Amino acid sequence: MKHNIIFASVVLLLGRSTIQAQAQQSPISAAQQKSVPAVPLNLGVSETSRAFNFTVANSGASALTVIGVQSTSNLYVTEFPLSIPANGSAIFSLLFMASAQSTGPSEFLHVLTSQGDRVFQFDHNRPTAVSLSQVALQWSVGDELTPKTVTLTVANNETVVSGVTASGTNNNASIQPGAGGQYTVTVTPGSTDSVNRFIVTVGLNPSLPGVVPVILCTIGAQ
Repeated sequence: MKHNIIFASVVLLLGRSTIQAQAQQSPISAAQQKSVPAVPLNLGVSETSRAFNFTVANSGASALTVIGVQSTSNLYVTEFPLSIPANGSAIFSLLFMASAQSTGPSEFLHVLTSQGDRVFQFDHNRPTAVSLSQVALQWSVGDELTPKTVTLTVANNETVVSGVTASGTNNNASIQPGAGGQYTVTVTPGSTDSVNRFIVTVGLNPSLPGVVPVILCTIGAQ
């Protein structure tokens, strides 16, 4: 998982304060992410970006100096304060940019302060637009080359299937449209002579952020 990190330092130049920012890579640890309450973004099915403000409170008796901010790959900090007042709060301006293949259901903001670090979680949850009846198919070694099917369902005509591809040698996948936004994906392996794996990927038009229907196909033990 990629991360965005910005450190801020204040210097005096001709009597004015100047913010210096430097972008680096540094991971947010699993321990920091654990048990962090989630803030839902409630994105639309095809929403590719969301600019929003987030309030960080300080219940302490002294102000917090903001040393820097760090975020996971799809979340960007466009503006942040240099301090958070005592018994007060400050606004952080954020931008979520959806990628074609999301790295997970959540993004994290890590605020580094003079009195400790704080982590905030944002869930980029969306209504389910595309679903598969199965996400995995399996054949045993030596099986007949028997086709197997998976039903793909598109909700509310959000998109249409533009095609289907199977990785590997001589593996075959086809798709047949049905009624009510349903499609039948038929998969046939090129061989079952030995243990193998390949994937079947369904293309969508228009593509939807974070939606990549993939079927894992296995020959032999998983």
